[in-house]
Amino acid sequence: MEVVRDLRAPWRGEVLDAGAGCGSFALTVATLGPYTVYAVEPDPEHSAALSANVSANRDVLLGDVLPLECGIEDFRRPVDEVLTDPPWGLRSGISRTPDLEFVLSFLDACVDVLRPKTGRLVTRCPPEFIDDIVDHMSERGYLLDRVKRRHKAAVLVLRSEDHRDYYDDRESAVAAAGGQVLVAWEDGELDPEADRYSLVTPYESGWHVWEVPNTDRIREFLKGFLKGG
Repeated sequence: MEVVRDLRAPWRGEVLDAGAGCGSFALTVATLGPYTVYAVEPDPEHSAALSANVSANRDVLLGDVLPLECGIEDFRRPVDEVLTDPPWGLRSGISRTPDLEFVLSFLDACVDVLRPKTGRLVTRCPPEFIDDIVDHMSERGYLLDRVKRRHKAAVLVLRSEDHRDYYDDRESAVAAAGGQVLVAWEDGELDPEADRYSLVTPYESGWHVWEVPNTDRIREFLKGFLKGG
């Protein structure tokens, strides 16, 4: 769930789970709040399992998961955030090893549907592709926020260079916050009486402010970002 952990979509925003599989990302997002999650999955068997999982979990969802049996190249609706564990070419018929051009083409299709003022892309990728993906995305106007390296897979967070919720320094981000300020990875305690929370997160490309209301599930989610939480 590392990909979902980096979710910073606007509250009530629209999220795309590209290559949704059975829906683990999409369902997790929709349990957090009133997001509209488009779950794109071209494989008929996985798509059927996705629809079944949505139906089975409908009682615990706070948002809407809309399963779509199609490829990313057929999805055209603008969204605020894309979460994806893209195919690396392994099942594409191209090769038996990760294929860089296939991955870049897939991520290009993801970026094509992102809104420029709120656009963020959170993706897993082969570690050996990190530099190529970052260079390629910079040409598309997307800046690297964060890299989590793992032996077999890495997680990249990239955001639009025009994103409205990023600031140059900590002070500016804190000043822009509209709720109880919580700075990620620092000491903090959630005020249970707060109307809303402002999670201020330091990234490589700037300081991001994520405004969310006070709900039970959001409080549990935010605790994971606080030191000692």
